[in-house]
Amino acid sequence: MYICGILSITIDDWDKYLDITEEEGILNRIRECTSTVRPAGDETFATRLEELLGRTLRPKTIGRPRK
Repeated sequence: MYICGILSITIDDWDKYLDITEEEGILNRIRECTSTVRPAGDETFATRLEELLGRTLRPKTIGRPRK
């Protein structure tokens, strides 16, 4: 079975795969990006996604624009 055609990962033993523990830092980064609906990648990755989608994915400045 494939997980996300882009990654092309084949998993033969799901029990073993799901039993793998991840580093807490990685999990926190995934949680942060999921809760803020932001891409979990570096600036190059985010820029490429923005170009492909034609929209801004990174947070904008907060507040009213200065005069």
